[in-house]
Amino acid sequence: MRACAVFPIVLITLVSAGCGTTIAKNLIAKNDNWGIEILEMTDGPDALSASSTGQPQYRSLPGYRYIWLNVKIENRGDVPRPINLEEFRVVSERGTYTASWFIIDPVIRIFANKAPTLEARETIQRRLVFNVPVGEQPDKVRSPYVGDIFIPKQSSR
Repeated sequence: MRACAVFPIVLITLVSAGCGTTIAKNLIAKNDNWGIEILEMTDGPDALSASSTGQPQYRSLPGYRYIWLNVKIENRGDVPRPINLEEFRVVSERGTYTASWFIIDPVIRIFANKAPTLEARETIQRRLVFNVPVGEQPDKVRSPYVGDIFIPKQSSR
């Protein structure tokens, strides 16, 4: 059994008038070391809460909206490997965006370690939340682990 450091856990709740709009689902990229699956990319919700009241504490910036990336990450190798979630990017024609929030999902919705080490053959699931300007459509997700994962074209929000 591996030892784990204990970090304060902050429970969060997604806040929205409804669910986000799906941009893409089930996109997979693999190599000998890593497997990355975009389970779903959504446009919104544009707020989340870390309070017991459920009132929004975090909102997208003015003129921006949240793009949520629900991703499954697999260490396909035979040795433990670190991965840095801050290295994932959402890329559009006009810019490249780094995640603002890293969330463990779907079971207990807590803020996630940004740089976990995955044991050999271990798989984790995380939600990464990006602030992207309104009107910009993501073209791809960039990862140094598997390269670019292209997003099918959609009409803008």
